Amino acid sequence: MGQFACASPKLTLNASAQQSQSTTSTGFSIPTQRIFAPNLSLSWLLYDFGQREAGIAAAKAGLVAARFANDQTLQTVLSSVASAYYQSLADQVLIEVNKRSVGTAQKALDAAQARYRSGQATVSDLYQAKAALAQAEGTLATAEQTQLQNEGALASAVGLPVDTQLRLAPLQTRIDPKLDANVKSLLQQAIAQNPNLQNAQAQVAQARATLDQTERAGLPSISLGANQGLRFQQSLGRTQTNSIGLTLSVPLFTGFDQHYQTAQARAKLAEAEANRDTTYQSTELSVWQGYYAFRGAVVAIPSARAQVENASEALKAVQAQYKVGYATIQDLLTAQSTLATAEVTLAQNALNAYTALAKLGAAIGQLGSPMFSEHTLLDPTTAAVSAGAAPNVHLPDIAPTSHLYDHKEQSQP
Repeated sequence: MGQFACASPKLTLNASAQQSQSTTSTGFSIPTQRIFAPNLSLSWLLYDFGQREAGIAAAKAGLVAARFANDQTLQTVLSSVASAYYQSLADQVLIEVNKRSVGTAQKALDAAQARYRSGQATVSDLYQAKAALAQAEGTLATAEQTQLQNEGALASAVGLPVDTQLRLAPLQTRIDPKLDANVKSLLQQAIAQNPNLQNAQAQVAQARATLDQTERAGLPSISLGANQGLRFQQSLGRTQTNSIGLTLSVPLFTGFDQHYQTAQARAKLAEAEANRDTTYQSTELSVWQGYYAFRGAVVAIPSARAQVENASEALKAVQAQYKVGYATIQDLLTAQSTLATAEVTLAQNALNAYTALAKLGAAIGQLGSPMFSEHTLLDPTTAAVSAGAAPNVHLPDIAPTSHLYDHKEQSQP
């Protein structure tokens, strides 16, 4: 902010008070002298060949960069919340899948025991069915522990204690997420709105203005100075002094400091431009990859849903066939495994789609805006259950705030 202050005049008040007494070698004492002297001075830089304006431009660009950095921090927080949220939803689906697998395995064991008692199955059928049930129960136990870990991560990302219990809306696997935009328009939005890229561009503007200021530091400057002083001295009364004038300052030699400062400013500008170009490329790549990762996951959802439906019907048929002896225990266990795999695949594809959409929103810089909250469930209402209380906890939509700041210079790839 010091660069803004340099455009204003500076007014300074100084005051001094003094008391003195002198004694000669012969013992003669001069009367005590008391002096009080207030002084008011004014200094105002009138013209410095653009150095002051360049400093102000650098300060403004630095302020814009700081605000975009704050926006990027918000996007990072939202991205971590979204990732943890969708992972928790997927964990819920996996637990339901594993619970159904345990139930199906138990039915297979019951059927094998019934056939064994009637003499229609061997003891190996029993052991295979028991092994399948034990495996399903172990998978369920692992999924439940994973869910607890990921719920703690979600609570921490939201800012709640890690032991807070959250009730979340179920993961949507029957409705395909949609995005009504093509990759070209998303790339254009990212260039204009990605806070990380805008921060890099603002740093380039700041470095360029700093270089301009440094180069102009060796030019003359003209300043106005005015002074008014009063002197009150015992036995002499009041004395007043007034002065006003212009000062021309011409730096002739600074020990090569000007040369070194300019070289350093040029290097920082080159570094800022390289960082901007790298950020542009990484942003473009993130949007591109996020868009096609989302499309790939969405395309796979109908196929996975069809696999679940067909595997479910196949399991019903094999269960009926096994009871009457037209299918083996291997056929039954294979059908169970196929259905469980299909259900896990469907949940994973849905998770991939929503996660990719969240990453795409973060890459564009709009995560938390209406465009990326309506389809990604970024504003669910969850219930936090802690110490017997069940307060509602809202994951807020936090839109980027960079549009509030007047940053006219646009990023150029």
